[in-house]
Amino acid sequence: MELLLTGPLRFHYLLVSLLLLIIVYPLVVQTTESYLLIDILLSLTLIAGIWVVSERHAQVALGILLSLLTLATLWYAAVTFNPLVALTSLVLGFVFFSYTISLLLIHLFRQPHVTLGELSAAVSCYLLLAINGAFLFAIIDYLLPGSFVALGNNVPLPWAGSPVPHFSNYLYFSITSLTTLGYGDIVPVTPPARVFSSLESAIGQIYLTVLVARLVGLHISRTTRYPE
Repeated sequence: MELLLTGPLRFHYLLVSLLLLIIVYPLVVQTTESYLLIDILLSLTLIAGIWVVSERHAQVALGILLSLLTLATLWYAAVTFNPLVALTSLVLGFVFFSYTISLLLIHLFRQPHVTLGELSAAVSCYLLLAINGAFLFAIIDYLLPGSFVALGNNVPLPWAGSPVPHFSNYLYFSITSLTTLGYGDIVPVTPPARVFSSLESAIGQIYLTVLVARLVGLHISRTTRYPE
């Protein structure tokens, strides 16, 4: 059964929330107060993610459950600075965004036409891959401390669950990996970090290749069926 929260606007809202999170996160001063703002932006992104998955009651229920658990641990970690709780919020966030990405991909490959809503969904999915990669890299760095180092001085990155989190480092590294920019100022040094950073680069290229082919195919199909 379709819910009332469907429609192209949900993808526009998700895209805006993702852009705000990615742009604002590195710009704020890394203090406890500023990270409360980041937690609010991440909360808005989670809410927008629920909106995206709200096509069936079961999807809504699972999305709400995952998002509430993520938000609860996220805000508790922001207050208590408990690294274990922060790790739990990262794991839950990774699961929630993986779930959202999978539903977005299913939605995109079921659509018969290219619309602005579908384009927003496609870009949102690409940004979600970068954010989800950041969650994964932070988890790896917790389980294997020193998995990522700053090139030049070989200083390990401060983990995202430390009293003053540095999640923006993982987000920055994830975006450069996904887009294959590879500036090299942050380097993965442990086998899991290297494997998943390489895998993310491959996923980024495969996604863009398949997406462009899909959009071009839909456009050709539409113009052939309905010539101007």
